[in-house]
Amino acid sequence: MSNKQKNNYENFILFYSFIYLIISFIVIKLFGIIGIIIGNCLNIFGRILINNYLFRINWFKSYLFSSHYIFLLLISMIIFYLNQILIQNSFGQFIFLIGFILTIICLTFIEEKEMIHYIYCVYKLNQRSDLQKRH
Repeated sequence: MSNKQKNNYENFILFYSFIYLIISFIVIKLFGIIGIIIGNCLNIFGRILINNYLFRINWFKSYLFSSHYIFLLLISMIIFYLNQILIQNSFGQFIFLIGFILTIICLTFIEEKEMIHYIYCVYKLNQRSDLQKRH
């Protein structure tokens, strides 16, 4: 990546951050505390789309990630909003949260096998370098 591309990316991210702050303010005013979650989901969704687009432009190949995550982010926004309305007690919300986190972990293991393999390899390399430093 050239310096010009890097500077353009930094300026774009700065501009995107201001847009995120404005959108977060609006969603918090509309939905209350759940607006923080909705705003963050929109932020992650936007960054995934932007970075995917920039990777395709700068490196002329597609960035490998599952499109299921974009779908999952949209569904999670809807689910968390409905969760606030439908489940009134804290224990029910806690159980729902645990189930939702386990679902995301299972989907990650099913859909992102390359990412899991990469993380595992990095972990093993770090273990080996730690062992070499000790001896």
